Amino acid sequence: MLILAPLANRGLFRIPAAFSPDGNFLLLTYDHNSYRIDLPSFNKTNLPGSLRKRDANLFAVQPENRALLADAKEPSSYSIVSLVSGDVLSQMALPADSFSLATNPRYALGSRADSNVVSLFDLDHHNSIDVPANLGADVYGDTLALYTPAGELQFYRLGEPQPFRRGRLPLNGLPRLYAALVDPSLSTLAIAVRGSGAVFDLTNGNRLASLAGFTGTILSSPQTAFLLNSARAAASVAPWTAANSAPVGANWTARKMADLFPGGNSFIEYSFHDESGGNIPGMSFRNEISFELRGLDPASGGELWKRVYTRDSPVPYNDPEGGRLVLAWKANSESARNAAKRLSGVRDAYKNQKLKDQDSFFEVLDSLTGTPIGGVLVQFGGGPSSFDSAFSCGDALFLIKDQYRVTLYQLQEGKLLARLRGQHPAASVAGELFTLDEGGGKLGLYDLRTGARIGERRFSDGHRLCAFFFSRRPALRTDGPSGSDRT
Repeated sequence: MLILAPLANRGLFRIPAAFSPDGNFLLLTYDHNSYRIDLPSFNKTNLPGSLRKRDANLFAVQPENRALLADAKEPSSYSIVSLVSGDVLSQMALPADSFSLATNPRYALGSRADSNVVSLFDLDHHNSIDVPANLGADVYGDTLALYTPAGELQFYRLGEPQPFRRGRLPLNGLPRLYAALVDPSLSTLAIAVRGSGAVFDLTNGNRLASLAGFTGTILSSPQTAFLLNSARAAASVAPWTAANSAPVGANWTARKMADLFPGGNSFIEYSFHDESGGNIPGMSFRNEISFELRGLDPASGGELWKRVYTRDSPVPYNDPEGGRLVLAWKANSESARNAAKRLSGVRDAYKNQKLKDQDSFFEVLDSLTGTPIGGVLVQFGGGPSSFDSAFSCGDALFLIKDQYRVTLYQLQEGKLLARLRGQHPAASVAGELFTLDEGGGKLGLYDLRTGARIGERRFSDGHRLCAFFFSRRPALRTDGPSGSDRT
C-alpha cells in the first residue's frame, strides 16, 4: 500500500565502496568501519583507527592513497584523508549530495538528488569550476566534455569559455518520467524528469515555461497548472499560469509524514491516523494500520473530503490523469460488505455470491467529492494488493495485473466485459474507445462499452505515452496505419 511508503526499506542502507584509480585495492565502509581489500589477493586490511572511527561517508578514492569523504553530520562538508595515516589533508565545503572522480582524478563530479546537472570541483585548489548547463560531464587531462540539454556533445579546454569542438548526438529514448500530463482540451502538456520540467503548447510545439523538477501536476485548464514537489520532507504545491512563466512559490504544504498525489480534480493525501492527533502509525489487534484519505483543493490545500480507516483498511489506487480514486478490500471483509450495500448496482449480486479469500471488492470514488460512483466484485487474483493498478472512467473499471493482463468491467452492473493482454491502457469516454500497447509497435483499439476489438495501428517503434486527440469516435480502418487518425 502507498501509505506504507514512509516505513518501507528502513533496514536497507547503501554500503559505500570504491576502487583505487590503479585498480590495486577496493575501499569499503560498513557499520562505521572502513576496510581495504587488496587485489587480486582479496586480503583484507584495516585502515588507520582514526579513519575507521570517523562518522563519514566514502565518495571516491584518489591517487597517492587518498580518499574523498563526506561528513555525515554536515552534508556540505568534505575532506581528503590519507589512507596511510588517517590524517585529514584538507577540508572543503561543496554543494553536492554525491561525488565521483573524473577520469582526471584531480577533479570531482558532483550531483544533487533534485537536479540532473553535473557540477565540477577542483580537489587540488578546493574550489568549484563554472561549467555550462549539462546532463553529463567528464575531464581527461585538461579537456572537459559536456553533454548539454539540447543534445550536443561539447569539448572545452579548462578555463576557456567557448568549446573548441561540438556536435549534435542522435536523440535517445526519454529518461525516466517523474510526471507527464495533458490538460482536458489536449492543448497543453506538462512534463518533468529528475531536476527539471517544462510546459509545452501542443498546438504549435512552443515551450511555454522551463521549470524546476516536479513530481506530479494537475492541469485544470490550458493556462493553469498546480505543480507538486514531493522530494522534500513535506510535499508542497505551487501554482503556474501561462501569464507567469515560472511558479510564484509554494502555495501550500501537506502535513508531515503524509504522501500526496495528484488525482485529476484534487490532490489525494495519504497519512497515518492517530486518535491523539499526531502522525504515529497505529496498529490494531489484527496488525492493520489505521490511515486517512483526504481530498485537498489544488489551489488552497483546503480539505474537500476525508475518510478514516481504523480496520479493514483498503488498498488505494489513484489515477493521476483522471478524476477518480479506486479502493480495494478483501471481498469477505466487513468494510467491503458495507461499501457494497451502499451501491444498488452490486448489492444484490454481491449478496448472492459465495466469496473466497482471494476475491476482492473495488469501490470507485469521485476524487473531488469523495462520493461513491460504483463498485465491482472481482473473483480472481490473490486479493486487492495483487493488482498492479486500477482506474475508472465513464462506466468502465480497468484492472492491471502482472503488467500485461488487463481486465475490463462494466462499473454500474459489475459485469466482466473483456480479458486482454497489453500495456498502458488509455481510454476516451467521449470517443467510447480505449487502446492497448500490444508490443512490437502495435496499438490495439477497442470499444469501451463492450470490450470488443475494432482495429489496430502499427508504428515503426514502441511507445510509452498515449492520449486521445479526438472528442468523438473517428472512422477506423483495419488494413494498416493511417496518417489521418491521430491516436
